[in-house]
Amino acid sequence: MRLEDIASYLPLDWYPMDVTTSKYEMFEIEKGTEEYRKISEKFQGKHNMGPIFRIQNPLLFTKFYMKTLEYRLRGDYDILTLYHDSAQANVESIVTYNIDWRYGERFKYGPGVYFSTSSFRANKRANQDLGTDRAMFLVNVLVGRKQVARSGEFFPDFGYDTVVSPDAETYVKYFDHEYYPTYVQYYTSV
Repeated sequence: MRLEDIASYLPLDWYPMDVTTSKYEMFEIEKGTEEYRKISEKFQGKHNMGPIFRIQNPLLFTKFYMKTLEYRLRGDYDILTLYHDSAQANVESIVTYNIDWRYGERFKYGPGVYFSTSSFRANKRANQDLGTDRAMFLVNVLVGRKQVARSGEFFPDFGYDTVVSPDAETYVKYFDHEYYPTYVQYYTSV
C-alpha cells in the first residue's frame, strides 16, 4: 500500500492533513462546538478539565481499519468507545505508536491493554504514582468474541479476542491494532 492510498481509508470528518509528511496531528476541539459538547459529556468525574484534542494518525487508523476488515470476515463484532487513562507525559508516545501493554502496570487479567467503560473508572484504576497531571483517552476498541476473566488465567481461550472483567467494566485487549485512540483530554486528577 502506498502512502497516498491511505487517505482513502480515513474518516470523512477528519481535518485536512498531508498523510505523506505528517505522522499525526492533534487538533484542539473548540469549546462551544457540537463536537466539543458531545465529547466533553463522555468525560465524567471530579477533575480539573483541560483541553480536548482530536487525534488524527493516518497510519495507526489504517492499521485499525484493516483489523476491522479482518474482524468483519470472522463474523459479528462491535466497535466500543472505551476509556484509557495515562500520564500526560505518555501522550506523544501513545498518539504516535498507540497504547502499548508493555508500559502498563495493571496485569490482573494478564499482559494486555486495559480499557474502562467510564472515564471515572479509568481514572480510579489508573496508576496514581504517575502523578496528578493526567490524560484520558477516548478509544475505539474492536470486540469480537469476548470471555469473562477467570482467576489465574491471563489470556483469552482460543477463538476469543477480548477478556472482560466479571463486573463488565474493564475490557482487556492482547493484540495490536485492535484499538484506536480518537480523542484525548488533559486533566488534573483531584
